[in-house]
Amino acid sequence: MTRAAELLAANGPLTAVIHAGDLDAARHLDELTREQDLRAFVLFSSAAGVLSTAGRAEEAAAGAFLNALATRRRAAGLPATALAWDDLPDTERLRLLDVALAADEPVLVPVRIDRAALRERGTTDPMLRDFLPRATAVAPGPADLATLDAGAKMEVLTDLVRREAAIVLRHDVADGGLAATKVFREAGFDSLTAVELRNRLSRALDLTLPVTWVFDHETPRAAARDLLDRLAAPPEAPASNRDFVGVYAALVERGLQPVANDLARPPPRSGTGPPPSPNSRAGSAPPRWRPARSCPSSSACRPSPPGNRC
Repeated sequence: MTRAAELLAANGPLTAVIHAGDLDAARHLDELTREQDLRAFVLFSSAAGVLSTAGRAEEAAAGAFLNALATRRRAAGLPATALAWDDLPDTERLRLLDVALAADEPVLVPVRIDRAALRERGTTDPMLRDFLPRATAVAPGPADLATLDAGAKMEVLTDLVRREAAIVLRHDVADGGLAATKVFREAGFDSLTAVELRNRLSRALDLTLPVTWVFDHETPRAAARDLLDRLAAPPEAPASNRDFVGVYAALVERGLQPVANDLARPPPRSGTGPPPSPNSRAGSAPPRWRPARSCPSSSACRPSPPGNRC
């Protein structure tokens, strides 16, 4: 760092820094030039720090550090641009350098995208997936499935999950989509794409699926089997007063009286009206649901009719 400081002092005030290579040198240049009026501070990074590139862990770590350094400088109001290069000829790099300096972004990724190769091979990288066209699938509705036997329904649902999974990952669906026995995580699903697949299937089949549904069922075939079971199950009936009283009693028994009171409180009415009592969240239950006088609070409760103050 001392040598770098001497070089900066000997060459007068700087107008720009363009650095490629050592991470310590990049950090020192950042510290030594913070008080100088620079027009540009450019770091040559690596696309490995942004894209999923197997076998380039060290390069990816270095690129991520330089990208973060540029982002931190920008946040501090200092000029900074990190260029996450891939293999490009020098003439192309010089041209893109001029383009990058005119852009107002701390990190740019100047790479060439072979869309034809991506369509052929597919990709699990979330950034590269955006360069692939999103296919569409015609999903069978519940009415369409109602006319099929269980075996045919299973095949249709498996095909649906396979195709929707391929669409989410931007894979080619011409061959039917994701393999029926392919594990979702191994195919490249993460938390965001898993929720996207779950949302697409929920809308297509008019089902309410848990947020973790995709990872609860490892493969498209297992997921289709669960969909078949859900479609065959009768609709859930609304909870009765007996169910409500049982839940209320269980909460009270566990010392969760405030939670039980919140559960029992009716939804707020529209319009004006007296504000709720400040003691309504704690203490006794609302008049609509009171513990029975004949039983301790840890026993079953029964609803009290309106106006009953027992």
